[in-house]
Amino acid sequence: MLKDERYTGKAINRKYRIKTPGKRGGMLLQPKEEWMVVPDKYPVLIPAADFKAAHAALWTKPANISDGHIFYRKMKCPVCGHTMRRSGKYDPHFYCKTGQFTDHYKLS
Repeated sequence: MLKDERYTGKAINRKYRIKTPGKRGGMLLQPKEEWMVVPDKYPVLIPAADFKAAHAALWTKPANISDGHIFYRKMKCPVCGHTMRRSGKYDPHFYCKTGQFTDHYKLS
């Protein structure tokens, strides 16, 4: 709902075009300049200012995300070399997910 501009009362057409006419699938997103937008076509459910603020908030990273942690993307698995995952908020520990996807590495 926060990503769909139609809730601001606009009708949006020609947003996609068919990649190959006569074949199934293959829709391409058109540039925004080529969309046909009709303002005030439907009742407004979300005011435009609220929509823009919510849409901008979706693209900003929250402050409590784990990339501020000093070991973010730095802990590597000694067996396979992949980046290890962090688990636990109060008593954190690191683990490798490679063992979940393959039988080649027996990590325990």
